[in-house]
Amino acid sequence: LFLAAPHTFASDMLNLSAVKALASAPDAASKAAGSLLTAFLTGTNDAVASALSAHKAALPALGLDEGKLRSKARLCMLAAAASASRANGGNGVVSYADLRATLGTSDDMALEATVLEAVHHGVVVAKMDQIESTVTFEDVTPRVFGDEEWKTLLHDLKRWEVGLQRLMHVTL
Repeated sequence: LFLAAPHTFASDMLNLSAVKALASAPDAASKAAGSLLTAFLTGTNDAVASALSAHKAALPALGLDEGKLRSKARLCMLAAAASASRANGGNGVVSYADLRATLGTSDDMALEATVLEAVHHGVVVAKMDQIESTVTFEDVTPRVFGDEEWKTLLHDLKRWEVGLQRLMHVTL
């Protein structure tokens, strides 16, 4: 399960019929899993906090630890902010203030620790500028790997294939 995997911060599971069925499952644990998964992959920090609060009693049945989920949520929210900063040709620069608001923290040290953790886990490639109080995201793993990400991947692979074909003509 995505929620229990400590090093997984992106998924394309939301469109699976089995995952969609969790919302109408008869047992509370399955409903909780569906709600939490949706919140983690598409929600804001407030949505994740609300889902965790609403389903706190179901966490042990799902084998989930609230502290680990909150840590994972911070990385997922950071990934969302990084993706937004790079969307539509954006330069990837986000102020500490904006990131603190996204993550729900008022502490620069906590923010920097979250960015370092995200870099460590491969969620983002980023540079922090403590003087300017900004983070520049050079690359990010999207929370949800959907249709747009598949199209981008296909485009990149086709471009790579063309480059290899040109290289083969030069070397032959």
